[in-house]
Amino acid sequence: MQTILSIDTSSRYCSLALSDNGKISSVSELLDRSHTVKVLPMIEALYRKSDLRLADTDLVCFAAGPGSFTGVRLAASITQAIALASNSKVVPIRSSEVLSASYVKQNVRTHREIICVQRSRANIYYISAFRSRQDGELEQIQEDRLFGKLDVWLRDSIQDRDDFVVLGDFPDWFPSEASEKYESEVIPDAGVMVEIAKLRHEQNLSVEAELALPIYVEGDTPWKKLTPT
Repeated sequence: MQTILSIDTSSRYCSLALSDNGKISSVSELLDRSHTVKVLPMIEALYRKSDLRLADTDLVCFAAGPGSFTGVRLAASITQAIALASNSKVVPIRSSEVLSASYVKQNVRTHREIICVQRSRANIYYISAFRSRQDGELEQIQEDRLFGKLDVWLRDSIQDRDDFVVLGDFPDWFPSEASEKYESEVIPDAGVMVEIAKLRHEQNLSVEAELALPIYVEGDTPWKKLTPT
């Protein structure tokens, strides 16, 4: 496995990485709503910097969501196009796992619960949780779910505890004490996706290009139902 491209456009940030024989070039920018305009030129710049062509790609991985509806679909479309053009396999990775792995890369403390929060719409958020183990691996302890308020699990995970950290967005309905655990400077790092993708490809968990699909959460939809008048 020589050339691996990783793409994360599932949040306000655009994070990209290109691994060429183990040498990783990466870039992360706060783009807000301009991903569709800027992501392709950013990818092309990474390939030029490494003196590579898109056709040289061996594996593509992308943050498959849940997250920004437009951003996740954009990453899936670009992934499919590059994988088809280069005849390469694909590894979809949950956006919450990418963010958690980005935090672990910067922090050596283990046995800490990582609560990932990503805005869906209005005051609704995707929330999941991971635990950082002693071996450096992540264990998902709460699947991505939609929350618009505190429930029993969230309250127990946040209140009267010291061994957790909050990443991503911070809902205004979170308990005030959780703000002390909010790591606002941690952003998605596509570089961490490279090792995840390599391992899953070796485990025969990579898929064909047409299966590079977004991950959606039950109960979530970008479409509003029309109310009969």
